[in-house]
Amino acid sequence: MEQRTGGVPGRGLAIAALVLGILSVMNSWWGGGIVVGIIGLVLAIVARRKGFSGGIGTAGLVLSIIGVVANGLVLIICGSAILAGGLGALSF
Repeated sequence: MEQRTGGVPGRGLAIAALVLGILSVMNSWWGGGIVVGIIGLVLAIVARRKGFSGGIGTAGLVLSIIGVVANGLVLIICGSAILAGGLGALSF
């Protein structure tokens, strides 16, 4: 079997960023996709630096940013609700 070596640089990274961006957005309702979103963001940036400028890389970058922001908001909102509920139980 012969391997192809003439591929577009960064295309695989862009596809991985797209998949991770989708997973990050899908998991944003419980805050568990923030790490996946950050990894997707890094892969999308590396793909752009390697010269890949296709729509797949852009979509991966945008979805990863949306996923990180959404996950961060969910974590902040849930954390403040838990903190407020815990402090409210202490007051008499």
